[in-house]
Amino acid sequence: MEIRSQPVGQDPQDRRVDITRPTREALKSGVERSLAENKIDADAEQAAKAKRIKNAREEHAEALDKRVGNAREQESKEQRIQNAREQAIRERIQNARVNRQDRVENARDIDERKEAERVKNARNTKDEIRISFDARPADAERTARLQSLKDLHDAGKLHDEERLARAAERLLQGDA
Repeated sequence: MEIRSQPVGQDPQDRRVDITRPTREALKSGVERSLAENKIDADAEQAAKAKRIKNAREEHAEALDKRVGNAREQESKEQRIQNAREQAIRERIQNARVNRQDRVENARDIDERKEAERVKNARNTKDEIRISFDARPADAERTARLQSLKDLHDAGKLHDEERLARAAERLLQGDA
């Protein structure tokens, strides 16, 4: 440390004029003022931004509540419609069961009546086929026809059921 013999301010170096001092001081105080103003502006801007966010959140919450309410109402309507459809289907199935059961019971009653009639009529009739006299071919014609059918069958020309059925039908009708 240096000891000075002259008081402060009397040193020739201290007497120098600083022409930039007023500008520096003005800038410094302006910067401080502008920093303070900027801080106030930033605080105000942040508060405004927070308010906008809060308002947007409230609007979103209201819109969401409205959508949820509408969706619940719509779901409630759809659920009632679905329940009505299911109830109608259950009723149709139940009606079909009842109708089927009635038909089965009626058919059973009819079958029982028919069986009783058949038993009653079976006592009065015999199981036989009666061919009218005109439908009966002469014995010689019948024998000749049977022999020709047998020959055709042995030759393999009379092999299908349709031909056999037609031949039997013709024999029963009396056509040779």
